[in-house]
Amino acid sequence: MAQISHAEKEIKLKIVYYGPALSGKTTNLIYIHQVLFPNQAVKLFSINTGDDRTLFFDLLPLELGRVNGYDLKLQLFTVPGQVRYNQTRRAVLSKTDGVVFVADSQKGFEDSNLESYTNLKENLALNHLSYASIPLVIQYNKQDLDGIHSVEALDRQLNDRRVPSFGAIAITGVGVLQTLKQSILQVLGQFSRTFPEFPVSEIEDRIDRSFEAVLDAYQQGSRAAAPVAEPETAFREKLQASAHNIKVRESRDEISQAELLEKAVETNIEMAELYNALNTTKNQLEQKSRELTILTQVTQALVEPFDPEQLPRMLFKSVLMTFQTSYGSILRLDPGSGRFRELFISGFSKDPLDSLALSGSDSLARHLFEQQKPYFFNAFSFDADALPGMPPAELAEQLKKRHIMAFMSVPLRAADAQFGLVTLYQLINEASVLKAYGADELRFLNRLGAVISLAFERMEQVKRLHAVDSQADTLIAERTAALEQQAHTLSAQNADYQNRLHKLETLLVPLVRMDQERYQRVQAFRTDISKPLSSVLTAGKILEKFGVTSKDNLDKFLEVLREESARLNQVLAGFEAVTTRYFRPADFVEGSFPLSELLARVRELYLPVIKMKRLEFREDIPDELPNVLGDRHKLQYVLNQLVENALQFTASGYLEIRAQFNPVLNDRFMVVSVADTGSGISRENLPRIFDRFFREAGDFGTQQVNFGLGLAFSKEIIEHYSGRIWAKSEEGLGTTVYVELPVHQRGR
Repeated sequence: MAQISHAEKEIKLKIVYYGPALSGKTTNLIYIHQVLFPNQAVKLFSINTGDDRTLFFDLLPLELGRVNGYDLKLQLFTVPGQVRYNQTRRAVLSKTDGVVFVADSQKGFEDSNLESYTNLKENLALNHLSYASIPLVIQYNKQDLDGIHSVEALDRQLNDRRVPSFGAIAITGVGVLQTLKQSILQVLGQFSRTFPEFPVSEIEDRIDRSFEAVLDAYQQGSRAAAPVAEPETAFREKLQASAHNIKVRESRDEISQAELLEKAVETNIEMAELYNALNTTKNQLEQKSRELTILTQVTQALVEPFDPEQLPRMLFKSVLMTFQTSYGSILRLDPGSGRFRELFISGFSKDPLDSLALSGSDSLARHLFEQQKPYFFNAFSFDADALPGMPPAELAEQLKKRHIMAFMSVPLRAADAQFGLVTLYQLINEASVLKAYGADELRFLNRLGAVISLAFERMEQVKRLHAVDSQADTLIAERTAALEQQAHTLSAQNADYQNRLHKLETLLVPLVRMDQERYQRVQAFRTDISKPLSSVLTAGKILEKFGVTSKDNLDKFLEVLREESARLNQVLAGFEAVTTRYFRPADFVEGSFPLSELLARVRELYLPVIKMKRLEFREDIPDELPNVLGDRHKLQYVLNQLVENALQFTASGYLEIRAQFNPVLNDRFMVVSVADTGSGISRENLPRIFDRFFREAGDFGTQQVNFGLGLAFSKEIIEHYSGRIWAKSEEGLGTTVYVELPVHQRGR
């Protein structure tokens, strides 16, 4: 059964090669090892007894890829066929995910085949594994000998489940990879059904394509001649001195042997797995060492004196050495012709990607150049992004015709401009189909590509520097003295200018501030004094046009003149107050009077002006209003200021006056608001409108939106009587100013 380690993010699957003695089980594993790992990066482990004649088991670990972030690993085991090692077979068979039964096709071996097959069923049952459902493939080996049974006859003798079966010649590899592929696909299928959270369909497709590609490569001759499995006796002799041959002392005590044997097998399986982990770590460390070595060389080459012509070549050779390949190239695009020029090439007479047409006249190398991103492709598994203009299967066929198993290519850039490609190749007879270039290798090559780009950039810089070096030396020699003299003169002049500038700033800044303040005050006084005069002028025009119709009408106009005169005096007094910074406390009169009288006076004064401007006048005032606390004249001044501001900056729409109790403070305060549909106030200036002398450009010809003094005075008046004043505005939609006045409480 599958072993899933969530801590190590690892899934282990197990396939056991089972069968009678000398049927070819170990020969299968030897051949698989030689074909899938020609560079011996992965070890084949053999656990032997003391005399090195009787085998405990063999172990070949394979890595199948990643699924949902977990590493999927497969272990291939063999078991000894000798009768005396049934306990070993049972122990090795424990927790297996699949079985390959290797039978001997020779006539005369029918009984040993059947006995071993029956023993398989018994040991599966003892390990609580179902013979009826466990993935099973049968291989009939030694089909090349004389006096053998046909596959059909052997199927009738053994294959009661009608599982897939293959004729084989393990010594030459015939049927070996087909058997392994079928067994792996069966095991992956059952694993996927048992653990649907780990979809393995992509891995199944890759295994299928990879094995088919290896077989095709041998048949077409694009890979080296198919290896012949090393004779098992020679294999055992070679293992005697190897680090991955583990010897086990046999117990001669027949009573304790069965008990000790199971523990010995389990222990040695663990030892083999640990050795495999150590071997994997060793390979990773060796690769990291190569990477660190080249990074050290590159760093030294870039910081030490170097020959600019030889640096890129040296780096390219180091890259080939790091990735343990002899095949690669560096291409540079010629801007004039639009074609690539081979700067460096190894293993080929012409770069394969540049000679492979993708679509039209463009080569695959040109297309990858225009993609401007790193890219890798495995011709056996198609592990890569699709390329427009060529399906992955077609690209894989083109590469296999050139004996290429995989390649990876990264762009070269200088000063944010791409100028070339560096490409590395794996040939079919050079590496394992399960260890082709992938994302990790591509990332490291991309980093090295950046370093190579830097080397080219430095090479070009050195060339340019050499080209202008002689001219620069002469020019510098002629101009040095003159520049030094000019620099001395300019330094003295600059110091003098800085001193003068500082003095001017010291004198000018206060003057500018004084002038600005004077202008603001004059403009404020001009605006404030023009308002009552404008009211008097308006009253005069109305009197001139309509005349005096009654004594009451005359009294009203006289009252306007008296009020505006008083207001004019108030403006003058306000300007005087500015010079003293604040109102004198004696100017504030404490009293109680009807709020309705203030609002009636506002309506009386400004309703004619509102009508003249063709504005709509709205009121929302209760019939009964309380008395408020304060100075009648100063509060009248405040309300007049709010209405005049609204009239001044409202060209159309309406002006509205409302009065209501503060909903939070109940009947203790009245809130009077004046709303308009004028130009409004910007969000950043709204908090400043109650500051003295504040100004903001208006919307229709005026230079002011608010009083520079009026609102400031209004705020001081309202706050003196424990009230509040605030405003809300939206630029282009209008402004509402609120005044909160304390209510006179009877009996208090």
